[in-house]
Amino acid sequence: MDSQPLYNIRILDLKIVSFSIEDEPEYKVGDNFNFTINVDHIIHERDETIQVNIGVIICEPQEENITLARLQTALLFQVANLKEILSSTEKSVPENLRLLLYGTSISTTRGLLFSSLKSTYLQHAILPTIDARSMKQEQENIPSV
Repeated sequence: MDSQPLYNIRILDLKIVSFSIEDEPEYKVGDNFNFTINVDHIIHERDETIQVNIGVIICEPQEENITLARLQTALLFQVANLKEILSSTEKSVPENLRLLLYGTSISTTRGLLFSSLKSTYLQHAILPTIDARSMKQEQENIPSV
């Protein structure tokens, strides 16, 4: 049986980078929505942190080019021994750590989105449960400046 490494991780910061919601359209908006989710991360090796950025776009199901709302979040994770973890994986975040960070970030973003849309015409636009393994890795190993 393969043993997954345990990581000592702490959330240091959580931000809503941007949020926008369009004015309520004149037609009735239903309870079905299309969600586009973008995920990337930035490694700050010197600080032993990884920032995960999540972008969510909510669109009409029939008209994907009609955007109803957008949310961009950033979560900063401190990962103990990140330098050693990266040196053993050729400066790449191991997949199981990436999946853990992405899953936590998506779940946290779901809660922030729910809170942001509460009492609006989009209050039923709840981000569905997502398996982080289905998320493509868009960016990696961007050095801190």
